[in-house]
Amino acid sequence: MELLIKLFEEHFRTKVHTHESLAKAGSNRQYYRIQDQQGNSAIGVVGESERENRTFIYMAKHFLKKGLPVPMIYAVSPDYKRYLQEDLGKVSLFSALRQGRENGGNYSEEEVALIERTIRLLPHVQIEGADGMDDNMLLPPGRFEKRSVLYDLNYFKYSFLRPYGIGYDEDALQDDFELLASRLTKEKYDYFLYRDSVALRGLLAVNQKARDINRGVRDHERILDAELKPDHTPDVLEHPVALLGAKKIHLRHDKGTAVKDVLE
Repeated sequence: MELLIKLFEEHFRTKVHTHESLAKAGSNRQYYRIQDQQGNSAIGVVGESERENRTFIYMAKHFLKKGLPVPMIYAVSPDYKRYLQEDLGKVSLFSALRQGRENGGNYSEEEVALIERTIRLLPHVQIEGADGMDDNMLLPPGRFEKRSVLYDLNYFKYSFLRPYGIGYDEDALQDDFELLASRLTKEKYDYFLYRDSVALRGLLAVNQKARDINRGVRDHERILDAELKPDHTPDVLEHPVALLGAKKIHLRHDKGTAVKDVLE
């Protein structure tokens, strides 16, 4: 914690007034909200994997150069095991959609607008985010190949189907998994794969614009058809990622079509 405080005080040139530990979220990284008495606030991160941290910091800076709404990196320790990033506040997209969920999925116009705004953001990340990205800075595997797809599909089987006691034909399900994995990896595209997009990790900044970043993205493939739903875990700050909302969407980017025509 002392090194994070030092980073904060060197960057903002003020003394730290308060700091609080934030909940972890699926990793061993530790998060702290650090503030001074002049209104400055930052999220301090401690991660023991230098390689992961370098990848995350590189992606954050790359996306910012592309004009994408991701948290700014303020300062990094010499060993790359601690860094400060922009504090986007405490309001997640998941919490902002609470009323609609409690109303059985009957979202208000404001809630629908937030979901739509977030959905429209993702193609920008996938298409513009891939432009000029250095693959050597990403964590392996560099591509979302068949083996990675099967990892995710088996996670679905062992973490959802079995725990909830949902019956299924083992051989038939594996055949479906193999077929889906083959189809998803049949053709190659140079897009940035946006993974693990849940409302819990989407933070709404003061101007209510969804902000996002994801350490776990490791690919340049596009998502053709994604059906994602809000997470049901407590509110945490795990490198914020914007949600697609509880609906199915179809993203198309035909060869020769201008990006703006696809996104608008």
